[in-house]
Amino acid sequence: MSVNKILVDEATEIVLVLPGEKYARDVTTQSSSTIKATCLTLWFCAFSGPNYTGDSTKRSSCGTLHIPWYTDGS
Repeated sequence: MSVNKILVDEATEIVLVLPGEKYARDVTTQSSSTIKATCLTLWFCAFSGPNYTGDSTKRSSCGTLHIPWYTDGS
């Protein structure tokens, strides 16, 4: 488990951006803050900032997904 990853349920996760970084990433598997976030096939992904920046939320199954920000995300 990563210090900046929140597992909402078995199908939904939120990854928070670390201070001073632009992209959300799993600190246990990615070593660079310049790696843009990705969205796996068949997942729904949303980002709090434009161009895949900021905090991210991802869901791997159908259903309602609460997006916890009200900005021009991506």
